[in-house]
Amino acid sequence: MAGWKLSPLGLSGSIKCLIAGFFALHYGLFHWGYYSFIVESGLFGAVNFSDPGIWLSCGLFFANPLYSHITFRHKKPKGSGYVNDQFFTPYRRIIPMHLTVLFGSIVIFVLEVIGITSTIPVLVLFLLLKMYSDIKAHIIKHYQEENPYAPVQYL
Repeated sequence: MAGWKLSPLGLSGSIKCLIAGFFALHYGLFHWGYYSFIVESGLFGAVNFSDPGIWLSCGLFFANPLYSHITFRHKKPKGSGYVNDQFFTPYRRIIPMHLTVLFGSIVIFVLEVIGITSTIPVLVLFLLLKMYSDIKAHIIKHYQEENPYAPVQYL
């Protein structure tokens, strides 16, 4: 099947589509699991989806990568390593989410035992972990731009 072989310039269109489909399904299932655990379970408190602050936060969270995509999508040539980078880089964000679910539920349990029902400490934990992973990703990205032949770092 000629469509599945590597082209002289990198991955064929068929393989790119297969990888994109797998990524969308796999990463989407991660987020569905987080939604189910964090929102539907009620473990971290009730979420009021009619609150305009939630929608504003979601909009701002979406606007940042949208701006980056529109601004930088044509800036540099994309070789065969680009697909690898695009596939693995978002998994850096999975780690803070896992840690928040694991340690956040422990923090909430301990706080409830001592009589505090606020989920703000878990939000702060998540934001600190996310900020750390974003800063680390930024440092890695610029390091790899300056050192293109260095081993690829994902964490």
